[in-house]
Amino acid sequence: MNLEEFLGQVAPKTFPEKILALGAWLAARRDQPVIRPGDLKRLLVRLRQEPPANPGRDFRQAKELGWLMPLGHREFALTNAGWHQLAGMLAAGEGLPKGS
Repeated sequence: MNLEEFLGQVAPKTFPEKILALGAWLAARRDQPVIRPGDLKRLLVRLRQEPPANPGRDFRQAKELGWLMPLGHREFALTNAGWHQLAGMLAAGEGLPKGS
């Protein structure tokens, strides 16, 4: 499954959900947990999606929801709660036609 198909299945509705989905994609592809805001911005540009107007706020919100934990300066990792949230989003997207 490529990135576009993955996002179609996850169907993130908010920027914190996009951060979660894209962060999980990167963590799985790189086989390392480190997520950096710049990496996510590059993915959004690649997907031809507008990056968030206030990424700091969206990362803070994802952190407050318990989906991310800080590792260092501008470095994050998904928490167990984040992986569970992503699993729920994927389960909710089951049965959707590709690209919807």
